[in-house]
Amino acid sequence: MFTALDILLGFVVPFLVTATILVLAWRPWRVGRARDARWSGVLAVSAGYAIAYARLVNGLHFPPSSSDAWIVYLLVPCALIGVLGCWMRIGPVAWLIAVLLLFAVLVWLLLRPLIGTEVSRFGAAWRIVVFSIAMTVWWVMLNHLARYGPRLLAPAVSLLVALGAAVILGDNGLARRGGFTCAALAVLMMAVLLAGAITRRFTFAGGGTLAASLVLLGTLAYGWFYIYPDPGARLSWAIVLLLISPLLAWAGSLRALRRRTAWQRGLVSVFAVFLGVAGAVALAESSPAQTTSPADGYVP
Repeated sequence: MFTALDILLGFVVPFLVTATILVLAWRPWRVGRARDARWSGVLAVSAGYAIAYARLVNGLHFPPSSSDAWIVYLLVPCALIGVLGCWMRIGPVAWLIAVLLLFAVLVWLLLRPLIGTEVSRFGAAWRIVVFSIAMTVWWVMLNHLARYGPRLLAPAVSLLVALGAAVILGDNGLARRGGFTCAALAVLMMAVLLAGAITRRFTFAGGGTLAASLVLLGTLAYGWFYIYPDPGARLSWAIVLLLISPLLAWAGSLRALRRRTAWQRGLVSVFAVFLGVAGAVALAESSPAQTTSPADGYVP
């Protein structure tokens, strides 16, 4: 399935690029005053994913030949939001408005080829509203974990959900534009975990969680719109279960665990999310098999 060059340029190089940007920005070897390098998270994830996508999905073209490529191009305004949000310290309302608009544009670009043919204008309108609000709420949830949970919890949760999405989409007609790309995102989250593990003051909050959410949610939305034939009830519920599985991370905040160390509570949270992701994958695997989608452009 993968050549050695695919593995190198699609996974290894993006991993190294992401990890290098984060380590150079946070400078874990530096002592003294803490350095705020939250701006680096969005740049690291965006750069790594662009490299991976260009290799695994056979290059980038403008205008894109497939609507999922807009995810890569939207990482540019995503980076602007993340960097400016850190440097200018904008308030939560401005963050929410910017993120909501970003996700609304994302859903519109993903749906645009279907409007007037498969989807009516009214159908597109309500999908844009519902999906953009749901995506914004999901980002708020992940960002809350990054801000208030253990520093490695948010990237660990993103890693698990990305792996689940890779299996679900890859086994249901979207090997290249779903399985490969979500697997690449999981590799990037491994790089984030590595950088966070060696940097005591590291945080993935802000732009980092926004870039990961944009890639993950955009790819899942693309899959739901373009899986052929239409995703059945089980597959749709599997995706829903996958997306709500990060809520299980709050298991580490149970009263019975308050006397445990932060690492022990974090492990409980990660294990709970793992169970949710595993349940989503199992539910998806029990759904009727999907044929390779014409939107995927990949022949095994």
